[in-house]
Amino acid sequence: MKLPLIPNRSPSRRFVGFTLVELLVVIGVIALLISILMPALSKARKQALKTNCMSNLRSIGQALQIYAGENKGKLPATYGGGNWLWDLPIETRDRIISSGCLRKVLYCPSYPEQDVDGLWNFDPNFSVLGYFFLLQRIPPPAPMGKIVPNMPNPLFEKNYQDKTVPKKNPITGRASASETELVTDSVISSNGGNFAGVQGGFAVKHLTSHMNRDNKPEGGNILFMDGHVDWRPFADMKVRDRGYQPEFWF
Repeated sequence: MKLPLIPNRSPSRRFVGFTLVELLVVIGVIALLISILMPALSKARKQALKTNCMSNLRSIGQALQIYAGENKGKLPATYGGGNWLWDLPIETRDRIISSGCLRKVLYCPSYPEQDVDGLWNFDPNFSVLGYFFLLQRIPPPAPMGKIVPNMPNPLFEKNYQDKTVPKKNPITGRASASETELVTDSVISSNGGNFAGVQGGFAVKHLTSHMNRDNKPEGGNILFMDGHVDWRPFADMKVRDRGYQPEFWF
């Protein structure tokens, strides 16, 4: 006699998932990883911007060398209006562009808000750029906006800020090309380090290019007359010139 077959009963399904405690632990671990990685990512981004800025300044230096090569070794000395070191005569700006620079190269990548048409064509005679240009200024009656090559030898001609360059050639009494600043990051401050933006004559404020978490100047890149670029911490900078409001540091 055959016994009736008993159908196999599948075991009851058990739904697997996270408990509330486990979910909270996972969220806590993710938050911890983010808190660890964010400062590293921020630091890496800052370093990338500094490197890009150094590349900009090297490109500007190469353009100025090309200009000098076409003008018997002379750098442009200009009188083109403007009151601050980031004001550059239109003709000088256009010569730098025609020597191989792009417009964006003339603005620091850490503060791209400066690269706007209103500052690029701020005045019929000069542009407001993103770097300090220390090319020699020619006093009137030179035609406004015209280039006057007046620096026959970078080893023996005065820099715009010559009196503040600390190192001198003991023979000539002047700074060497490797010690003479030519173009620098825009580092502005007031009262010895208390940061303040400058409104100028435009809607966008002019701010220090590289700032720390406290919105104070961190330092800046500097193009020297021999073509090399170095980073200088703000602690090693000095007040080199004063505009109507800010102190210009490098």
